[in-house]
Amino acid sequence: MFLINNLCDTDLKTIVKNDNISERSASLFRIIPVMSRLYNINKQDIQDFGNPESAAAFLKNCYIGMSEERIAVIALNHDFSKINYDFLSDGTNMSVSISSYNISKFALDNYSDMIIMSHNHPLGECEPSENDIYVTENIIKVLKNINVTLIDHIIIGQYESFSMREHFSDTLFKNVEDYGYKYNIIKNEK
Repeated sequence: MFLINNLCDTDLKTIVKNDNISERSASLFRIIPVMSRLYNINKQDIQDFGNPESAAAFLKNCYIGMSEERIAVIALNHDFSKINYDFLSDGTNMSVSISSYNISKFALDNYSDMIIMSHNHPLGECEPSENDIYVTENIIKVLKNINVTLIDHIIIGQYESFSMREHFSDTLFKNVEDYGYKYNIIKNEK
């Protein structure tokens, strides 16, 4: 199992050079995570993104096999159905950055007035960093200027997820309309 994970996460040239595997075989290992993502997304077929659990279930499938942080955004209709989703930024295994312009453009290009933003923490823990909180606050402000609402920012860890709407409903999301998004209010002990 460890060998397969290493082959799926390693770049092609390294696999061919270090593992004495042909380029064709190495290419097959590299598409396993991609095929797994597509299979799981289509199999689960989530239509309603009206709560953090369904959004996180969809997003967990989107991040299968990714060893670097990436930012994904889901454009939503008024009934919390998905219009479109896409990865807007790639990072390293420890960080990722995004411009508010790219998120705004994605929302406007998809004629959406609500979005869910996410990123993954491939090394495991899904607690947000101070920078994650700062970026979320900034995105909320920028989107508000173009009449788009950030419904949630969900962090996908290795084994669990973290809804910033749930954990920061009384601070970060205090003045952000939820439009019926069904979330639990979790009081932070910090």
